[in-house]
Amino acid sequence: MAQVPLRDAGVFSREVQRLRDPTSGITRLVITYAADGKLDVADAGSGSIIDLVPRFTSDSIVYVVLAVQPEGEGGYTMPKFIFLSWSGPHVAPMKRARSTPHRLELYDKINALINLSGEIQFTDTAEISDRVLLTKLKATKAEGSSPSKMVSAPSSSGSHALKLVDPADFEKHMRGLVTALPLPGAGDWILLSYVGDALSIVNTGHGGFSEVVNHLHEDQASFVVMKVVLVDAAATSSDDISYRTHKNIFLSWVGPNVKPVPRAKSSQHRVPLYQAIGVYMPMHGEVQAMQKEDVSDAILNKITKGKAISSNEPKAKGVSHSPSSLGGKSGTAKSIDVR
Repeated sequence: MAQVPLRDAGVFSREVQRLRDPTSGITRLVITYAADGKLDVADAGSGSIIDLVPRFTSDSIVYVVLAVQPEGEGGYTMPKFIFLSWSGPHVAPMKRARSTPHRLELYDKINALINLSGEIQFTDTAEISDRVLLTKLKATKAEGSSPSKMVSAPSSSGSHALKLVDPADFEKHMRGLVTALPLPGAGDWILLSYVGDALSIVNTGHGGFSEVVNHLHEDQASFVVMKVVLVDAAATSSDDISYRTHKNIFLSWVGPNVKPVPRAKSSQHRVPLYQAIGVYMPMHGEVQAMQKEDVSDAILNKITKGKAISSNEPKAKGVSHSPSSLGGKSGTAKSIDVR
């Protein structure tokens, strides 16, 4: 994982540990990126989370460590420490991508100093209030010490609730994909399929869509996370590194021979799984496919204005801009641009 660029690790550690001292008067730390790209403690103080809203601008990335005291049994209050992350809607894509591994490592560093109860990610200032914070806190399990614990509560319930065979293995592979550097003309991918009623990582590779298609079965529902290399149209050649960028793509596959019950189950799991993966990395689009000919590099042209280095095929058809829409006829790939 990329080394988190702290301005001063010693000062950072002291400020975090002050949160544990009830006599310090400190109940929150605000951590932001300086102009040189280093993370620094921008504020150490107290007050409501509402006071921080002016810091959550549309082009900023902000991390907050907050000490809160939800009321316990018998009126007893026990402080809990929560990690909050804000990434504005207008943050540059490259800056957002670089911040993802920083966020994960920053959480781990803070958790080593004080016991964090979980992470809450905000993307809309309308969601930010003390009431919303306490509501989310009640839904957060204090038994874990990783941002992935927030993954265990996607909005899926009942008999078709999203389950992972091995959450730790899921986290390990997602973290690995964050720092992966796919070769030009390829893409690193992770394939999840059902083992009973739960999803498990069953295969990984580095050969892009042309490789992963060989692992999709017509009688199974599966999901693929892929990190691909793209090159901007302004580049003069595929060797022009300055024009390269990475995109993280989510592919949901429902083979033509999948029976109605597993088809319905995979449909309910699609959005929660997408959100769970989004805890670890920014996602740039979803592709839904029901025929193998739909799975090719051509679909990337509908997800980004960039061009896949590996793509020499015509553009795919069928685009929806609603991340919750499914629809589409069998044999037609749909891409959902969620940038």
